[in-house]
Amino acid sequence: ILADLDLRKPILDAMGTASFAAFRHDTGVQTPVSVLAGRYLSGGGCRPHGCPGAGGMFIIDRVRETAIVLHYDHDVLPNRGKVRYWGPFDAMSQVEVEEVEQWLRAVGIDWANVVPARD
Repeated sequence: ILADLDLRKPILDAMGTASFAAFRHDTGVQTPVSVLAGRYLSGGGCRPHGCPGAGGMFIIDRVRETAIVLHYDHDVLPNRGKVRYWGPFDAMSQVEVEEVEQWLRAVGIDWANVVPARD
């Protein structure tokens, strides 16, 4: 998905090209993509040879053509221990919330450390 120009468009729209480059680098070792509720594409991964120090996940809403993107890099100092997000986070469906919660548990990060991206 991250290599496909059409499929990744909602991700690029949400985070911009500079942030996307770092996100893509840090999600190089990818998990299989899931289809949720017949509407959402969800995937993620971590930095090659750097798991679990950096990584991210995305959820693409194929109906609204939007994306929620979460990214962390514990090597970058004001971001240490934080997950930054882009996209319509406050308007997530229950399906999206559950997927994010599952990912946060898997990477060992608490909701309190999920913050909006400032770039």
